Amino acid sequence: MAAINQLYEDIGRCIKSFRTKLKMSQTNLAISIGLKRTSIVHIEKGEQRISIDSLYLVAKSLSISVYDLLPKKHSGSDSIDEISKEKFAPKQLESVLKHIRN
Repeated sequence: MAAINQLYEDIGRCIKSFRTKLKMSQTNLAISIGLKRTSIVHIEKGEQRISIDSLYLVAKSLSISVYDLLPKKHSGSDSIDEISKEKFAPKQLESVLKHIRN
């Protein structure tokens, strides 16, 4: 479970980094993707898992590729095999593993 949590923390940090570089508020990002500001707060802290469709909306709102929001190298200490044991929808797992392996 630690590897999955670390992945979402990494994604949250990426979102926050791009959002702050654009000087966009959490409120404005939330409005642009149809979430509440508190959801953005929790996503950026890695406390709330972001859905893949919301991830794409965030990327669009920040005028970047969704790939820019995925960590280039997963910083969790657990192996890829441990991540694959976590509960992901099949398409989510495929997407996550593809990007972690890069």
